[in-house]
Amino acid sequence: MKIQTKFLFTFVMVVSIAGGVTTIVGRTVSKNMIEKEIHNHLETAARSRAHHIETFLKTEKEAIKQLSESVVIERFLLAGKQNPNYSQKR
Repeated sequence: MKIQTKFLFTFVMVVSIAGGVTTIVGRTVSKNMIEKEIHNHLETAARSRAHHIETFLKTEKEAIKQLSESVVIERFLLAGKQNPNYSQKR
């Protein structure tokens, strides 16, 4: 075999091996980065939903508190059956 052919074969093998190693390393690094970003996104989404639920519960608590302090509700609950406003007529 000619020296030129041996050199070409060696060069192609080195380039192929280097390309394969680079591809594997790049894939591994990319996969780890993507998994980390997905984890961060899911964590952020969970925190956002938790904050939303917390805000909703606070709002509902305030609404219940205002309703419990309402004079109209108090009058309704203290009204007897003989009161004309006790039942709704159709």
